[in-house]
Amino acid sequence: MKRIIRALLATSAAAAVLSACAETGTSDPSPATSGAPPGGDALDISRYVDAPCGILKPDQVTALGTFREPEAGTSVSGPSCTYEGSDVLKDSTYEIIFVNDGSTYEEIVDNSKSDPTFSQSDVSGVPIMSSDAIDGLRSCTTAIRTSDKDAILVQADIAKNDAENNGQACEATEKLAATVIANLKG
Repeated sequence: MKRIIRALLATSAAAAVLSACAETGTSDPSPATSGAPPGGDALDISRYVDAPCGILKPDQVTALGTFREPEAGTSVSGPSCTYEGSDVLKDSTYEIIFVNDGSTYEEIVDNSKSDPTFSQSDVSGVPIMSSDAIDGLRSCTTAIRTSDKDAILVQADIAKNDAENNGQACEATEKLAATVIANLKG
C-alpha cells in the first residue's frame, strides 16, 4: 500500500510540474514514454467501478490461490478489490485497483522508471508496466493501460511460503494482468 501512496505523490508532483510548464509555455511536446508499446485500443473499465471484485470469475480466483472473501474497497486511486490470502505464510495477497482519479498509465510509467525493478511490455496488444521499489521478488505492481484517461494496477504481496510465486512477484502480477485484460476484452 505504501507503493500506491508513493506513486500517487509522485503523480501529483509530476502533474504540478506539467501544469507549471504548460502555464509558462515550456512544456516538452515529445511523448512521455518514448519506446513504449503503442496505446492500443481502449478497454472499458466502467462496469467494474461499482463492483471491482467482478473483474475475476470465481474459477479464476480459485486458480489464483486460497483467499478470504474478496473485499471491495476504495483506494486513493479508485475502486479496488483485495484478495487476501487465507494463510499469511503460504497464501499471497493481490489487489486490483481501477485507477480513475485522473492519473494516466503514462504518468504511472513515468513515476516508476527509476524503480530498481522496472519493465514494459504488452499483453494482447495492451501496454503493461511492472515495477517495484526493491527487487520485485516479494512484491510488485503491474499497471495496465486501459485508455488515455484511466488504468488498472495489479499488486501482489507474495507470501513467504508460496512455493509457486516466491521470488517471482512481477511474474505473478503480469500473469494476473493478462487474466484481467482477457476479461476486459470479453
